[in-house]
Amino acid sequence: MESNQIDFWDNIWKTKELFSIEDYDFGEFSVFIDRIIKRNIIGKNILDLGCGRGEISVLLAKKGANVTSTDVSEEAINFAKKLAEYNKVRIDAYVIDALDIDEIKIKFDIVIGKYILHHIEPFDKFALVLKNTLLDGGGGVFYENNSRNKLLMLPRNHLVGKFGIPKYGDDEEHPFTPKEIDILIGSFREVNITYPKFLFFEMLAPYLFKSNKIAKSIFANIDKLIYKIRFLNKYSYVQIIEIEK
Repeated sequence: MESNQIDFWDNIWKTKELFSIEDYDFGEFSVFIDRIIKRNIIGKNILDLGCGRGEISVLLAKKGANVTSTDVSEEAINFAKKLAEYNKVRIDAYVIDALDIDEIKIKFDIVIGKYILHHIEPFDKFALVLKNTLLDGGGGVFYENNSRNKLLMLPRNHLVGKFGIPKYGDDEEHPFTPKEIDILIGSFREVNITYPKFLFFEMLAPYLFKSNKIAKSIFANIDKLIYKIRFLNKYSYVQIIEIEK
């Protein structure tokens, strides 16, 4: 990852107030976390890739997993270590690029990550590194965005960062593509994709109405209705990707 991207994430993850993980609201990631926990994580070696502040790392350590946490941001890793200590658990945390995780010299039962895969380039190289990092029979669970919906990509590509519309990612990232899904399919024994919710109109609301909460609520309810139409779910902006080696 380029130095300007690392600076961006260092700024995002600057130390904040510590908190009890038992009181933390994981919000949209709760479904993702449930998928991880269902893999019988007690005593398992888990790699949290792009761990950010380390909330999920600490939670999984609390539940009995042996957790290794990585991020390119030193600020993120420093906070994750403090958060683990505050919650009286141990995690092993490293400032390292995702392409270099094989340098940790551990074979993992499970690799996880939230909104991390779409940052990694070249992705075909990473897929090989990921496969080599997993134990035979191991797997991965990733909460990712999705570029399949071209209608949503238009405002994201041409309006975000302009006209007062905020941009929340670094300048180099792009939502996860079907081509990158194909790379995973070609690299792993099994790849399963599910959609925890339909997210489309709610994402459009800020582009069209900026901070109008009523519009956002209406659009979110439209998404909930569309979620019932299963064949449209692949156009949701969010997806959970599970891989098996």
